[in-house]
Amino acid sequence: MATTQELDELTQHIRKVLPDQKAMSNLRTNPQANVVEFTWHARHFVVRPTLDVFELKGQTLLITGASMLIQAALRTKDKNTKVVEAVIETLHAAEDNMRANQDRGLALLVEIKKSLSKLAGK
Repeated sequence: MATTQELDELTQHIRKVLPDQKAMSNLRTNPQANVVEFTWHARHFVVRPTLDVFELKGQTLLITGASMLIQAALRTKDKNTKVVEAVIETLHAAEDNMRANQDRGLALLVEIKKSLSKLAGK
């Protein structure tokens, strides 16, 4: 069960990721159901903390093309954020190594460059 803070963070993540903010309404947390709900382009969606997205039609949760697209967008943005955070952390380590031992720091920077090139598909 997600905490209220985790649901609030998920709400912010949805707000940041989804395009066409004018088409979104009723974005709210539902702690009892452990989900975030919103309406987007007149369709009602439910998002779990695991970033699973369902479209709510009546009382039925469905996986639809729209819910799959939203889920892909939410997960891609989340993955990209984690990758960038890891890169920043590694760059800080490289900076510390450069101060202590220039050769080790340069070697770490070379490895960072290789990893980023692989991520970029180069």
